[in-house]
Amino acid sequence: MSQKIPAAKNTAASGAPSVRTRSPRLTGPARAAAAAQLKEIYEAGATIRQIAHRTHRSYGGVRALLVSARVPFRGRGGNRAQPTPP
Repeated sequence: MSQKIPAAKNTAASGAPSVRTRSPRLTGPARAAAAAQLKEIYEAGATIRQIAHRTHRSYGGVRALLVSARVPFRGRGGNRAQPTPP
């Protein structure tokens, strides 16, 4: 995955870690723009959890933005065991 995901700033002006605050509510054109950006990142191969971690948003918040962008979700991952032929 070569596309960079912008991270939210979580430091004070002095460079010291700050107290984590909620992400601002996205409405109108800002929400549409964020949804389009997250759609590109998801379609490039990032998982919802990776996007949520890197953007400091909740899993549910990222998923809601992707739903609003009409993203077709990938199936659940994992290596599923295939039955062995007799």
